[in-house]
Amino acid sequence: MDRPSAAIGDAHALVSAVMRDRGYPMDDFDQRAADVSVDHPQVVENYRAANAISHRHAQGQASTEELRRAMVHYRSLFDELLGGDGTAIRHDGTGPAEHSPAPQPEHGPAEHQPAEYQEERR
Repeated sequence: MDRPSAAIGDAHALVSAVMRDRGYPMDDFDQRAADVSVDHPQVVENYRAANAISHRHAQGQASTEELRRAMVHYRSLFDELLGGDGTAIRHDGTGPAEHSPAPQPEHGPAEHQPAEYQEERR
C-alpha cells in the first residue's frame, strides 16, 4: 500500500457502502456484525478485526502491519458480500441487491493505484 492511512479509510467506506446497499443496518456496529455472522459466518471475525484496527488507527494507535491486516480483512468481507458469482442478495432477503456505482477512492482512478490492485481488477 502506498498510503495505508488513506487506504484503510477507503476500504472502510467501500465496505460500508456495499453493506448499506445490501440492506444491513448502519446505525449499530454490533447489530451489523451479528447480522454478518448469520449471513457470512466465515468472515465475521475478519469484519470485527478490521473495524477494531480502523478505530485504533483513528486514535493514531495502529501500526502499518495492522493496517495491512485490516485491508486483508476488509477485502475478504467485500468479496463475500459481493459473492463470487456476482449474484449478491440483499441482507433482508427481498431480492437482488441494487447495484449503485462503487465509491471512487480519493487517490484517483485505477491506473494510479498500485500494480497489484490493477492486476486484481482485470
